[in-house]
Amino acid sequence: MKTPPFPNKFLSLAFVVLALALCLQASALPDLADEPLRLDRAGIALRVPIGAKSETRTLANRQVTTITLPESHGTIVVQARINTQNTETTAEQDAARLLAEAIELPDPTSFDPNRSRPRTAKGEFLGPGPVVATKGTKTRALYAKLAPRRQSDPIIRGIAVLDAADGRRVVFDLLTSGRHADSARPTFEAILATVIPRSDDLVAKANEAERRSAATLLAGLTKEELAVMLADAAPRFERLFRPGGSAATDVERGYRRTIASTGHRGDVTGTPRERWSAAEREPGYIVAVDARLLGESGERIDSKARYFLSESRRDETWSVTMSVRSEGPVAVWTETGARQGRDLTISISQGRSGRRTIRPDFKVEGFLSRVESLLLPRLLAAAAEPGTYTFNAYDSQREGVVERIESLSRTDRGWSLDTRFEDGRTQATQLSPSGTSMRTEMDSGLVWEATDFDRLYRLWSSKGLPLN
Repeated sequence: MKTPPFPNKFLSLAFVVLALALCLQASALPDLADEPLRLDRAGIALRVPIGAKSETRTLANRQVTTITLPESHGTIVVQARINTQNTETTAEQDAARLLAEAIELPDPTSFDPNRSRPRTAKGEFLGPGPVVATKGTKTRALYAKLAPRRQSDPIIRGIAVLDAADGRRVVFDLLTSGRHADSARPTFEAILATVIPRSDDLVAKANEAERRSAATLLAGLTKEELAVMLADAAPRFERLFRPGGSAATDVERGYRRTIASTGHRGDVTGTPRERWSAAEREPGYIVAVDARLLGESGERIDSKARYFLSESRRDETWSVTMSVRSEGPVAVWTETGARQGRDLTISISQGRSGRRTIRPDFKVEGFLSRVESLLLPRLLAAAAEPGTYTFNAYDSQREGVVERIESLSRTDRGWSLDTRFEDGRTQATQLSPSGTSMRTEMDSGLVWEATDFDRLYRLWSSKGLPLN
């Protein structure tokens, strides 16, 4: 008996059902963990899929959390950026600009995701995702397909930006492959829907915890440990330069020598030893820094700094003298400072401007003396506790006490220390396992790098630069 042909309408229906089943299978959302992931520095909490992995690190002085989706179907990078009170742009406009930069649009700031779907050699805009309601706000992700490099499968990128607590904007950045996009995109949007902006007081509590951690670290430091640390510290030489690709093409901007030791207060005051007073005979810790800097206009700046800290670490004294030489007369600037417990007094003299005295206020908890500021990388490495610490310390350049946030993390070569000052300056330092500073990259583009006297002398001599 001849089998009748299968009706085309049933065959078409079967394909539709199969396609729908495959689609539902691909986009099925994984279960989310009950316990939220708290990102205190970003001011948010969120839930991630069960089986996802998260890691928080400090990169370029920002805390960055990377979430790896289950089965490695993609990664989501979360980081907070301080909103500089720019009310002219919305969170979505920020997301559009970031995505436009990824595909290298000529004018990223004018890109409107609601009106155009541009395409460039670097990728094409795929359009916005659905509106996602989070607690207290709404957002939607914007997606682009990036042009593949070597692999045939394109990269899909999604970006969403949310307003969080304390003036922060939090960036969520999804990266997935074309074959995993159907599962990664709904998962990304499901995570966005769980975001809870944490209140300003919780963010403040996180900052307060960092201050307590700093205070605990300083309180646990004994004078014996500090003395051993100074005894092990050999004279250090560092060069300051603007990178040019090699030592021969780098632009030299200065060098410094740092010597740490034990001694007496009189070693800093400059009084002859036979005339020392009882106060000047007080034992303690000393850091001496001699430096030469070359100005952009050819001026030569020499400085001599001596810092003393008592064994109790409650009292300190320091003196800094800086001479600026150019075509005219030598200009001299001096600073002397003294602290007794909670009282801090600094006297500053600059040429004919006369002498002025300042008495800045400061928070005792987490306060760093000048000696401790210079030894801070070694102090943090000795504690061997990765984390974020908030200190405050006197800054000669700002003529006041400024807050500094230090983020310490382990690397395969030792430690990484990222610093952010309250005035916005940042720097990233590579440390040896013992905490010796090997290289510090500042946001100005200048770099401090460890060297030795012979290499420094040969380098400056080969470039015809003035050595003292």
